[in-house]
Amino acid sequence: MVPRDAGSTGFAEGLPYLERAVSIHEASGANVFLSRMYWMWADGLLLAGDTEEAIEKTRHALALSGAFGERGVEAEASLLLADIEATSDQLVAAASHYSHAIAIGEELAMRPTATRPLPRWFREASSPYRSPRQGLGAIRHRNQNVPRDGHGVLAGEGGGGDGGAEMTVHGSPID
Repeated sequence: MVPRDAGSTGFAEGLPYLERAVSIHEASGANVFLSRMYWMWADGLLLAGDTEEAIEKTRHALALSGAFGERGVEAEASLLLADIEATSDQLVAAASHYSHAIAIGEELAMRPTATRPLPRWFREASSPYRSPRQGLGAIRHRNQNVPRDGHGVLAGEGGGGDGGAEMTVHGSPID
C-alpha cells in the first residue's frame, strides 16, 4: 500500500489525467469499468490530500459498481472508503466497509482483498482469538504489523499454505 501523505509531492500532478479519463469514458457512453475509473480517481485524490473529494468520488464508484454489478470494484472501493473513514476516526462506518469488502473478497476469491492486512483495531475488534475488551481502543496501534495469531486460518488446512508459491521480479524467479 502506498503511504497516504497529504504532503507528498507529485500525486496532484496526475489528477487532471484521471479526471480527463473519467470524462472521456462518460462521454463515450460506455459504463463498463466506469466505477473502477472513479475508484482510481478517488485514490489519486486521497494521495494528493483531497480527502473530501476522495470521499465523494469513492461513494460515486460504490454507487456505480452496485448499479452495474461490478462486485470486485465494489470491494476495492469499500476498502478505500474504510481507509478514509478509519483515518478520520469514523470507526463504526470504517468497520462496516471493511467487513463488506472482506465478504465480497471472500465470495469472489479476491485473495489480495480478502487477505490484505487490515488496521489492527479492526482485526482486534473482530478477531475470535481476542477478548472483547481489546476492541476499538486499539486504534492508536493501527500502523503496527499483522498479528501472528490466525496463521493457520490463512494457510488453510494442513497448515503449509504456500502451495508452491513462487516470488518473481519482472517475470524472473527469485531464489
